[in-house]
Amino acid sequence: MAGMRSRDWYVETVFQADLLNSQDMPRRIATMNVLLYRAMDYRNPDQVRRFPDLLANHIQHYPDGFRQTSVIELAL
Repeated sequence: MAGMRSRDWYVETVFQADLLNSQDMPRRIATMNVLLYRAMDYRNPDQVRRFPDLLANHIQHYPDGFRQTSVIELAL
């Protein structure tokens, strides 16, 4: 993402991925993380509330090397 703020990411593709409701949980969790970061950067509480429970319920399906970041975000 080359140092761009998450609100400036090209998220049209991410929104399309979110609409696909992928059954591949690591891909789904990665999509949710990107959307969560973007919602936090926009300070959009309604969107921020959409993701934590879903992430927490499926985080065990995410690779260990990436899981820590998501767990920290959920804790904050």
